[in-house]
Amino acid sequence: MPINVKLIFIPFQDQYCFENDGILTREYAMLKLLLDAGCELDLVINKPRTVLDAKAINCDLRNFPEGSIESEVLASLDSAEVINPKRIFSIRQITGKRAWWVDAYLDALVDLSNDLSDCVIYTNTPFAWKLAKELKTRGAKVIFDSMDNMMTYPHFWDSERAAAKEGYRELLAIADYACANSQRTVDCFKEIFGKRVDLLKNGVFAPRKVNAGGIGQIEAITEAKKKYSCCAGFVGKFGLRIDHKLIDGLAKANPNSLFVFIGPELSGQCDAFNKVVAENSNIKKLPAIPSAYLYTVLDLFDVLMIPYSVGKNENSGDPLKLYQYFMTGKPIACTPIREVGEYSDLILISNDVADWTRLLISSHEIKQNYTSVSNSIFWDKRASRLLAAISNM
Repeated sequence: MPINVKLIFIPFQDQYCFENDGILTREYAMLKLLLDAGCELDLVINKPRTVLDAKAINCDLRNFPEGSIESEVLASLDSAEVINPKRIFSIRQITGKRAWWVDAYLDALVDLSNDLSDCVIYTNTPFAWKLAKELKTRGAKVIFDSMDNMMTYPHFWDSERAAAKEGYRELLAIADYACANSQRTVDCFKEIFGKRVDLLKNGVFAPRKVNAGGIGQIEAITEAKKKYSCCAGFVGKFGLRIDHKLIDGLAKANPNSLFVFIGPELSGQCDAFNKVVAENSNIKKLPAIPSAYLYTVLDLFDVLMIPYSVGKNENSGDPLKLYQYFMTGKPIACTPIREVGEYSDLILISNDVADWTRLLISSHEIKQNYTSVSNSIFWDKRASRLLAAISNM
């Protein structure tokens, strides 16, 4: 039975990010899921900006090929009303970075109705808590998807982590439904805030074939891998979370293997990683690719990598790319981050160069079978309790 409610969408990665990059992050996957369930996207509220970080939408339609999930999400965004909270300047943007969003989001209120009793808010940003709290008083129901635990983000300032903590406390107090993407975050919220939230791990949609002709990254990988016996790939963001020492060791121990990294750099976090790339000719770094072409890219690799840091720079989020990797049937190597332990019988979990090397050498002989998990990781299965909760609101 369709869910007939109006949806107010307040994403952490806002519309500018999605339309400029073409990457279906968790919040846009959830948006697609909610739209498919019958919700009507009524309003999008983007993150606050000033002249220091003002953005224009430069939407390249090649990033949203016909028939892709991304093209359908784009169409829904284009038909919705949009509010862009803007200020000319805020000193708090300089002194507190994202913490200034908390009050700035309230600028959106002037354009909103006093009666939102037919609306449901979806947000995954703790910095929108004051706005969500006000919309709740106007009758809206609140869905809070904490996504990762931003209190543990290694690249956040202390002021940002403190603001995120305050936001979690406030949103968990008012949410009609709340979830997190890892058991570690679920446990953290119970311990710190005394609140139980649903575990809603990341998921996937069934892969769709699209025309990937003329995509530069695909052409570059196809040409570069001809010189090597094995090609290992990673698709994701580059930052402190990447274990650059492991990558350096792998590249030096496996001169006949090509290591490809595709994705955007997180500002100020990549000096060590870039040094490793510069020192190893068998490491190739390429710009981010729109997610509509993800499975075409993954098909080029012999081994799929998640070389994340363990310990100080570890993130407590559930790695979405692992579930995307499962859809390919290719061998997967991952460091022992806490969120992947349940899959130890299916993938290599190690941060030892020798273990990874053995997988690289034998990759062409391995035939993986992930059917034991592949049917359970689709978004509609993952989010069944969320959809049921909205139906009962």
